[in-house]
Amino acid sequence: MTQLTSEATQGLPIYLAPSLPSQTQLHTEIPDAIDSYIIYDFIPPETSDDLFCELLNNEIKWGTMYHHGGPVPRLVCIQSQPDDAGWTPLYRHPTDPDTSSLTISPLFSKSVKLISNRIQLQVKHPLNHVLIQLYRNGEDFISEHADKTVDIVPGSKIVNFSLGAERTMVLREKKGRRKVSARKPSPVSRTSQQVGLKHGSVLVMGLCTNKFWTHGIKPDKRPLAHKTAEQKKFDGVRISLTFRHIGTFVYPDIHRPLRLYGVGASRKSRDNPASVVPVYQEDEVGWRQAVQLLNAFADENRLAAEFDWNASYGNGYDVVELPAAINERP
Repeated sequence: MTQLTSEATQGLPIYLAPSLPSQTQLHTEIPDAIDSYIIYDFIPPETSDDLFCELLNNEIKWGTMYHHGGPVPRLVCIQSQPDDAGWTPLYRHPTDPDTSSLTISPLFSKSVKLISNRIQLQVKHPLNHVLIQLYRNGEDFISEHADKTVDIVPGSKIVNFSLGAERTMVLREKKGRRKVSARKPSPVSRTSQQVGLKHGSVLVMGLCTNKFWTHGIKPDKRPLAHKTAEQKKFDGVRISLTFRHIGTFVYPDIHRPLRLYGVGASRKSRDNPASVVPVYQEDEVGWRQAVQLLNAFADENRLAAEFDWNASYGNGYDVVELPAAINERP
């Protein structure tokens, strides 16, 4: 993929890069879904080298995230920036509730703050939450998925900044509900494309792209002789920082009962927050809410134009933790 300057790529969709489908083809298949682009050398190589070493060795305490009872194949850290009254951004996605080994910080660390400030100038809106992930080698990966938007500010961008070895992101058209007839499902041909995430690059993904496409990073177990110099950098180690503008907030843990408000909660105003609903056992209010939220996550992963945000998320959810027993349901 040709390396372009930030001036050349400003506002251009990632799909215009060489060897990817043309804008015309994609507009035919998924109208209005062209709202993403990538900028290479967004931060100069020398600065990116320093940021990589600082995050890897000094600034981040890496931990393990669990999903369906097992560790995800990468290490993780979460950081966020509270609002002016000390409310903490809440980003809910389907992971097991045991986060005891994770660093969950109420403030961006020094290097993360530097990166976020630069990106905020690019996207022109706040970024108050970051999921930092360490791909230790080519065997670490993230499955294809759509980001869960229940807590994301509408109209904002999801931004992925890459440091270290280049890995390839695969974008794939969602499955949807296309049928030949009421009796027989159609064979679904899912368009896919690949984007190289190079050291110091930033991928700006719009919510329309997230609505129509899944994205993921497959394992890369090829011998070193088959990899490029970019893919072998830093002994194959990659750090990914995914920034979001979160619009749901919880009050700090020292206050009981916990309260929340915002785009993904039942109460939208900080002046009139809701109480967090605990999840204890089946058939209680909290359990039912957690099941409904996880079902909505599954729908958002699979459905494109058919996914109705207002119907799935509009009323809000006041549960924070999603018990492993629900995640492991059949």
